[in-house]
Amino acid sequence: MAHKFQAMWDATAESFREQTGQSIKKDPPTTFEDCIKAIEERQQLSIKQEPEEKSKIEAAKTHVLHVIEYLKVFGGIASQAADAAFPASSLCFNAILFLLDIPTDIHDFHIAVKGLFETIGPTLNHFKMYDEMEEFDNLDSGLLLTIHQLMICFVDICKLSVKLRQSKSFREKLKTKTKLVLLKDDSGIQELLNRLESLSKDHSRQQGTQILILASDSNSRLRKFLDRTSLVEKAVLETQVNVTRLNDSNERREIKESSRDSLKMIKEKLGIDDEVTSSARLCEKLWKASVSGTGDWIRHLPEYSNWAPGINSQESSVLFLSGGPSTGKSILTSIILHRLKEEAEGSYQPASGRLPRILTGSYFFSTEKSGAGKDGEDIKPLHTAIKSMAYQLAEQDPVFETALSQTCNRKGVNNGFLRDINCKKLWELLGIGSPKGHATHYLLFDGLADLESHATEAVNELMEIIGSMDQTKSSVRILVSMRPEIPKPLSSQHLEIVMESHNEDDLRVYIDDRLKKMDILQEPNEVSTRVKKKVLGLSAQVKGNYYNVNAALERVFKIANDDGTENEVDMVLEASREGHNTMFQSQIAELELALSAQEICELNELLIWTIFIKRINVTVDILKAALFLRFRKHPIQPLEKKLRAKYSKVLSVTDNKVVEVVDGMREFLIKPRLEPRRIDETPRFSATITITKGDRTNVQSFLWQLMHKINTYDLVPEDSETRKPTKESIQVNEFDAHLTIVRRILQLIDEDPNPNTEALGKYALCFLPDHLSDLKNAEVAGPDSLKPSEKREIGNGLYKLFSHPNNIEKHWKSCGWVVWYGTKEEIAIFLSWLADESVTGHLGYRDRIWLKDTVAKHKTPARPLLSDLMNMLARRWLQDSSWEAPTVFWWLERYLTMVGLNDNNNNPNGVGDAPGNDTTSGPGSREMTVAEVENWCQREFFKGIEPGSLWYERLGSTYHGRREIDRAADSYRKAIDLHSQNPLCFERLAEYLGTTLDGLYGIRGAITEAEKTAKSIEKDESPDKGMLIDIYLRLADLHYRLGQQQPAIEYTDKVLNLEPDQVEVQYRLLRICLLNSSRETYAKFWRRLTRNPEDQHKTGSLTAILQQLTSDENSEDLIMNWFSLMEAGDFQTFLDETAIAIDIVQRQGQSDVKAQLLLYEGIARHYSKDTGTLTGTDIDSWNQCLEQYTVSTRYLPQLQASTLISAHHFDRFRAEENFASKEKHIQRLRELALKNSPFVISATKAYLASAYRFKNVEQAKEVLRGSMSSALDMLSDDEIENDLAGYSHVAQIALSCGDELNALSAYSQFLGSPPGNDPLGWVLDFDLESARAASRDLQVAIKAKFPDLPIFAKQLEFALEHIDSKILSAQNSNDTGNVSNTKGLEEVRSRLRRLVECRTQFRNVYVCDGPCGRLWDFENPIFVCKYCCEVTFCPECLEKLKRGNERIFSFGGIVCKKDHDWLYLPKREKKEWMECLMGNVRVGGRLENGVRKDGKLVTVSEWLDTVKREWGWGSEDIKMDSGDA
Repeated sequence: MAHKFQAMWDATAESFREQTGQSIKKDPPTTFEDCIKAIEERQQLSIKQEPEEKSKIEAAKTHVLHVIEYLKVFGGIASQAADAAFPASSLCFNAILFLLDIPTDIHDFHIAVKGLFETIGPTLNHFKMYDEMEEFDNLDSGLLLTIHQLMICFVDICKLSVKLRQSKSFREKLKTKTKLVLLKDDSGIQELLNRLESLSKDHSRQQGTQILILASDSNSRLRKFLDRTSLVEKAVLETQVNVTRLNDSNERREIKESSRDSLKMIKEKLGIDDEVTSSARLCEKLWKASVSGTGDWIRHLPEYSNWAPGINSQESSVLFLSGGPSTGKSILTSIILHRLKEEAEGSYQPASGRLPRILTGSYFFSTEKSGAGKDGEDIKPLHTAIKSMAYQLAEQDPVFETALSQTCNRKGVNNGFLRDINCKKLWELLGIGSPKGHATHYLLFDGLADLESHATEAVNELMEIIGSMDQTKSSVRILVSMRPEIPKPLSSQHLEIVMESHNEDDLRVYIDDRLKKMDILQEPNEVSTRVKKKVLGLSAQVKGNYYNVNAALERVFKIANDDGTENEVDMVLEASREGHNTMFQSQIAELELALSAQEICELNELLIWTIFIKRINVTVDILKAALFLRFRKHPIQPLEKKLRAKYSKVLSVTDNKVVEVVDGMREFLIKPRLEPRRIDETPRFSATITITKGDRTNVQSFLWQLMHKINTYDLVPEDSETRKPTKESIQVNEFDAHLTIVRRILQLIDEDPNPNTEALGKYALCFLPDHLSDLKNAEVAGPDSLKPSEKREIGNGLYKLFSHPNNIEKHWKSCGWVVWYGTKEEIAIFLSWLADESVTGHLGYRDRIWLKDTVAKHKTPARPLLSDLMNMLARRWLQDSSWEAPTVFWWLERYLTMVGLNDNNNNPNGVGDAPGNDTTSGPGSREMTVAEVENWCQREFFKGIEPGSLWYERLGSTYHGRREIDRAADSYRKAIDLHSQNPLCFERLAEYLGTTLDGLYGIRGAITEAEKTAKSIEKDESPDKGMLIDIYLRLADLHYRLGQQQPAIEYTDKVLNLEPDQVEVQYRLLRICLLNSSRETYAKFWRRLTRNPEDQHKTGSLTAILQQLTSDENSEDLIMNWFSLMEAGDFQTFLDETAIAIDIVQRQGQSDVKAQLLLYEGIARHYSKDTGTLTGTDIDSWNQCLEQYTVSTRYLPQLQASTLISAHHFDRFRAEENFASKEKHIQRLRELALKNSPFVISATKAYLASAYRFKNVEQAKEVLRGSMSSALDMLSDDEIENDLAGYSHVAQIALSCGDELNALSAYSQFLGSPPGNDPLGWVLDFDLESARAASRDLQVAIKAKFPDLPIFAKQLEFALEHIDSKILSAQNSNDTGNVSNTKGLEEVRSRLRRLVECRTQFRNVYVCDGPCGRLWDFENPIFVCKYCCEVTFCPECLEKLKRGNERIFSFGGIVCKKDHDWLYLPKREKKEWMECLMGNVRVGGRLENGVRKDGKLVTVSEWLDTVKREWGWGSEDIKMDSGDA
């Protein structure tokens, strides 16, 4: 071989001499160092050149040095196999030196050389791996030959380039082509470059063989070679590999998380996260508060029996649960809801094998609001209730979940659309009144009486929906808990239960329970027994009212504690017979006696805000702020303590510190005025002014100032708010309340921001127009009127609000809820007050003229009224950086949407784009674009001002906030072009480029921009550490995404060197390490984070990071990657830190976060042990996880904990030999299974069914009957989007019940993506010649029209249209020869239509749960565990699992054991794939070595009918499904 290499090099050297006249053989041979030295010397000769020339030479030098590094490596390899006098590397170095010996008159050749070496460099990049090898004895001869050929090819390129440089024609071309002339000229260099690339690819292919040879060698140097070789593949096809890597990673994550992502997407689209939580918590709280035995009586009422499950009632499907306040409606509703859930879990069994799906949705309206101002959900409570119920139904039923997911994904269905649509249409759109398949929806509404007056419309809408229902159909059943005074729909046939007529037994049970908890009247003596009997008799005396019972029991308790008499108890019981009205009045009277005059004054102020505040929760902090505005001081005793003690008879405080009026008390606290207010303010004072000394000027000045003060202030004897209060009654008047609130709000706006009143700021600025409107309406209705001084006070406040924008400016932090600046209806309220002469007539002349002539007479009065405010906002938006740009833009945009872009005041015809005179509230129908608002600002306020860098920075931030990323990037580029030094511009531009989908161009562009940002910050004398950390983290992430480990590590090191102490930064750094499995960086980070300089553990170092992890959408992948990177000793540190974090979140009441941390704790404990089996200590953490309260029945951490616990008990069941021990584990599996919806397949139910099938398959089927019913319903409806989930469930259920043949049939319906680069051509491959011809013509047409688009998009749509037109043309032709062609076209169309119908099945769903992440497809088979739910392994990872010597860090790797059994799914084959595409499936036969033999082909519908019969469905059920389909 050495002789052969020598001959090759001799021929190459001779050819170089003949072509160029120069010899590359020199004695002594040229070394790498000689070559570098010669290049440096030649550069020195160009020192006197112009800077531009010098840069060209420098660039050429850079690329040359890059290439000779690789030639040095090649030379080291070649020298091992050739005994030559002139080493190969020396010949290459000499060739380069000849090439760079460029005469001074053709320095443009430097540019051409630069272009040449730029092209060569990437081709040689991946050979860098060889520079870490210490010897090459074991390299394959094929690889050595390729390396020699590569070097020779390089010498040939240099030879031809030198020859070209010497020709005159080439010098002429240099004048025009420069850099690319060597590559694009027809000289032959490009051909040689192609050969160089071809040899490079040959080298890569030969690596595979060499790797296999080296695999058995344990030599550390060869293992190092293997590690480097694994990187070579990435470098050879860098772009393709990395793009594929990114796409595959995303697809696998999407596949793995598709179900929970569907629910997450639904919740986000509906926007009801907090509302679902608060309603569910209230329901759970009520249910837990109920005493055992409460509501038992309802089972025996015919009204309930006709409504409840099991009765196909034709009477009515609507049940009203009516009763007065405090009669137990809500508690009974919660009890009914839990009983319905029990029915759904299987206590009700149908006569046939098809299990009806009982789904429940509930919403408990509450006095507690979300606190989001006028944009909150509380403004449309019935919308919230309907959306919340839809989400609950989706959680319980995959069929409904899929349908709702499709609805939410429809074009145009967004938060705004769902907010604005009316309730009836929302009901129909979300489908809660249209059950899917054989389902019944039970919908429970509670707390209608708690809705405020503004929600009367919601109550009416609900009744309208109920009235329009076909109430004889039993598939939707509604329960409404309400007060009797709420009108029911006239057209409604309904059932009704009146609480007061039936709840006496509940009250008796409740009284007995309270007496036990109070520990009174429990002694077994005669007096105690007699008194207790009397107290229990309250249940028959209070007319079903719990409030009266509680009030009486509190008095009895006080008598018992004070050692009172039986007569005193009798008096209390007698008083309770008088009804709750008397009881309430008595409570108020007692409180008036107990409180001082000052305390009553304070309480009345609290009642004003608690009763009349709108749409938000009245919190303790808000009331503190209100009291400070009123009294200008804080009380000595904390307000919350007063509320819970002194004022508790009329006000209550919830656990969330929300203050409410005691239920039923409100009407006794609001008192109408019996006679009109006194408004006579005629001055009743006299004054004598005596001037004893003073000149004329001083006297005039004194009198002038005196008159000014008199004109400015009202002179009253003593302000009613500052004089010592007299003792009054506990009551509020509605008119006085709104007046008080308006005065307080105007006072707050006029003053500077004050921390003591901050809690009230948002409400005050947002709801001022509402209270002004209420005050005006109350005055019009009479009998009350405002005093002139009060009107003037309001006039002053409103005028200042609009004429002095600094009031808004100084309170900007409190303007988050304000919408009146863009709402016609609310602006009209302000205008009506300002137009009132009695309100603004006292203002100065100019002020009055402005209001009368400029504002009132304008066609759009809002325009001049808000002009000064908009001027200030425009300046804050485009010429100031202190406020958030998107927020300021939102104000301007809503204002312009209301008034229009153009001022049409001078338009005689009124033609323009200002809105009409309608009174619709809120913005108009069309959103303004950022460009339109910008142009308007420039035209109105910035004429002649050229936009600068700050202007474009602000535009960029605005676009970024609106997610208009392309426009944001353009604006940031303009800011940078105008010399902006704001790092945010570079950072946002980098962020944009990093998220573009244009291959790796975007990521590389992002790196460039991010590096500019870093350099810009680093130049500062005091660089922004936070911004620098952010940029370094972004650069690390981008380099990891390109597979460039080394620069990524360098940037993470830079972050570590800056010693970030913010938890967010530390978490981002950890996240980058985990997502990229960067062991080196992780080790540094872990040590820095958890150890102090003395190498001791820093307690609490991970707690905040763990809390961050729980909210990460990729937390499952991240935690497993984290465990995979941990060393043995790290697990204990992790466990210690997790325990601290659990304690913290428990104190904070974050039960959902605690559940997730307990899940991690158990997993960490499992991995910290050498054994791979689950133990009791692991299970303890997961059991605690399940005990935490979470709203969702499918909360992922709890589902995972349930899976892990179930796996433990299933494996213990299999291992135990004793029947009693086996039964213990079966019982635990049953308990866990009952926590799941009966219609959702879960790992717990799969394990339970698998355990049962060992002895009784029918018992296994009973566990999964509801899930199979749901799955078959999904496959029997018209929604093809349901099919993928349906087949998945059928496959898993069949496998869990031991029906492997049907499982294989179901798995075959997962078509997966067609293979290859031309999937459409692969699918449209026919045996019939006419079809093949039609297919070829079609593909030509598609590629001509859409050369770059992927198939199942525009191409498929075009293909169908094209084939349809061809068939129509053939049918219209009289040519009899077209019959064959038409048949071929029909064949193609049939397959295309099936492609459209089966589009949801073109996903490679099953992914290996091992570290490889392989997909089941045409290249890879996969094994499915017969016991674990949807756990799959490729053959290689399954072998790892069976060997047990390598841990698999995934949930599948924890639960699946080496003694489990697996179903083999072979590689997909085209024949089977085509059969399934055309609606067929292979069934029956037998399994031999895991492969089906002798099966037959049937249609999918025939197979599904067979499955239904096997699961006990009757012929009527099957027939009904066939009819539906």
